[in-house]
Amino acid sequence: MALGGTERRRLWGNGPQGERVGAAKRDVAACLALAVLALAIGVAATLTRTEPRRSGSNGAQPSAVIAQAPGGGTLCQQGATLPAGTTSLHAQTTPGEGAGPAVVVTVRQGARELDRVPVVAGWRGIELVVPIARTARDYENVEVCVAVARGPGGVAAIGDRAAPGTGALALDGRPVGAAMRIDWYRPGSEPWWALATTVMTRIGRGHGGWGGPWVAWAALALALTAAGLAIGLAWRALTSDMAVPRAQWLVAVVAVANALAWSLLTPVFLVPDEISHVAYVQQVAETGSPPVPREPAVFSPELRAAMAAVRSGTTTRTVWRAKVWTAAEQRRIDRLLDRPLRQIGNGSAGDVDPEPPLYYALQALPYRAGGSATIVTRIALMRLVSALLAGATALLAFLFVRECLPSRPWAWTVGGLVVACVPMLGYVSGGVNPDALLFAVSAALFLCVARAFRRGLTRRLAVWTGIVIAIGLLTKLNFYGLLPGAAVALVLAARRSEQSWTSGRVLALPATALAIGLAPFVLMLLLDATVWDRSLVLLHSTSDAHDDHGGLLGTLSYVWQVYFPRLPGQRAAFEGVAAYDGWWKSFFGRFGGLDVPFPAWAYRAGLAAFAVLLALAGRALFVGRRTLLARRSELLGYALMAGSLLALIAIVALRGWAPGIGAAAQGRYLLPLLPLLAAVIALAVRGAGARWGRPLGALVVVAAIAWSVFAQLLVVSAFYA
Repeated sequence: MALGGTERRRLWGNGPQGERVGAAKRDVAACLALAVLALAIGVAATLTRTEPRRSGSNGAQPSAVIAQAPGGGTLCQQGATLPAGTTSLHAQTTPGEGAGPAVVVTVRQGARELDRVPVVAGWRGIELVVPIARTARDYENVEVCVAVARGPGGVAAIGDRAAPGTGALALDGRPVGAAMRIDWYRPGSEPWWALATTVMTRIGRGHGGWGGPWVAWAALALALTAAGLAIGLAWRALTSDMAVPRAQWLVAVVAVANALAWSLLTPVFLVPDEISHVAYVQQVAETGSPPVPREPAVFSPELRAAMAAVRSGTTTRTVWRAKVWTAAEQRRIDRLLDRPLRQIGNGSAGDVDPEPPLYYALQALPYRAGGSATIVTRIALMRLVSALLAGATALLAFLFVRECLPSRPWAWTVGGLVVACVPMLGYVSGGVNPDALLFAVSAALFLCVARAFRRGLTRRLAVWTGIVIAIGLLTKLNFYGLLPGAAVALVLAARRSEQSWTSGRVLALPATALAIGLAPFVLMLLLDATVWDRSLVLLHSTSDAHDDHGGLLGTLSYVWQVYFPRLPGQRAAFEGVAAYDGWWKSFFGRFGGLDVPFPAWAYRAGLAAFAVLLALAGRALFVGRRTLLARRSELLGYALMAGSLLALIAIVALRGWAPGIGAAAQGRYLLPLLPLLAAVIALAVRGAGARWGRPLGALVVVAAIAWSVFAQLLVVSAFYA
């Protein structure tokens, strides 16, 4: 099809026209230098920021009042580890009246009293700050008791469910089934850089038999490699009119290095649903069959021992602030893990039982390769495989942009590098989670559809598309949302190739792709019903909530608010704005069990930057509107793929999403659309025009690197600093 003329050369053509590469080099060099300098200053400012010297924590999240001690009552938190060098403890409590009643805080280990401190007014907000005698060594199984003087008022303890191995809170000797948050501090404050040795030691703990300070050094080397390689690749691409040789592979290396750094920095089990996904892998590796839904799910003794050892939580609850900071805690982990334990539970993996088995079968290979190593070490090996899939996602996103926008090689690189640096891609793909394979296979499907539109849907491409569909259907339920839109897109692509709706190939080739894709899926269903005792497993749901949304109009209003702000006259379906509080914040970044956020200003700044890029992408589309009209069926195909995925997510939300931002609104569910993000970025830098496009590309790449770097620093701060 002839797209012809000036408009094609401007936006969609086969080569740049009359760009001043020499001037562009100077502009790109200046922008890269300034952006890298700003990034270095930001990192330096962060590392020189002074903080109190926290030495440990019992990991309980301070989310609610868990017990009320009246005058004369006593709160005792058990199972704490008191680190060496500690000189004060901070107990998450709140006084009943004014400055609070007089209390006596006792710290003891068994029958031995380590310190006893009368406190008259020691509250700072909701923390009771108590100076204690400096400890010379680590003490395990320490009990902290807060005895309230008789009289009016009282003390309320703040915390949440106890992390395994932490111990529960008792009120007047009666357990309350939760833990009060306890933090320990050394004297004074110090900047982050002064904590470097301590932080690196802490990062190396909790990794099983292969842990040690090298873990932190490896994470640092990987992060620096990713940043340096991205900047170097951006320089080469933005200062040339020719495609950089092997640029797609270099983009993939950036993504893999980032994901590997995330895999080392994120504590075990704190990638979303990692406990259940590991249980699924273990079931497949040990029995050769996927799990069967059972209530309640009972994981293997080995997996439960690992959960207890690293204080990650329980089958139904993750405690995200639990840390392994002291040598005593590391010795406890070693004792718990270095035991022969049964590796099979009751056959259920919890919430992820309905998921297809392909990703888990793939992860069974590194699981088995781990041999007799501890389960934590085998998880580390599985995380390495997931990190490689992040590279495949970035590579395929790059190829998608190259296919859609062939005229500016430097724009392909900018789009691919942004995808490679997306923190949530690295965070999720740095753990054991089928989303890692879902992101890659979704990008492959987008690439197949793009090639069908740009080169024609051939029989060979139909076969490859069918293979991609088969992999996706066997990977994760979320992929099913892309399939209806992809099927229509393939028909539109075949129609464009044949120039007629009457040609038999218009339906035959898409049907070939779907038949190849559905055949393994049908085989899986037959195995579910006849071999694995998983009949109708895809209909299984762990949620019993089916809210009444008020008929058709109420349902439509609910679905609207899943993605967009509430309109005047609509009943509020959620607390806050789901589009911002749910989708944007969790896409921009929440880590460590999805509970470690950026500061509020970072979300606002990121949204403003993204809005500017969208406006520039819109300008690029407007400039090429004639060509855009000629490619309307292609754009419709991509829109249908995105829309059908969003429709699936909305259907899941309709099954019973509690008020507020629930499990259905997670930005990682949008990451199968990363190829579209890469295309938007490429359009945006082109929309800035011939004079400013390349310098803007330099700024965008460094901004993406900063996005990734500061996300990783957040995790270091939350878990190790």
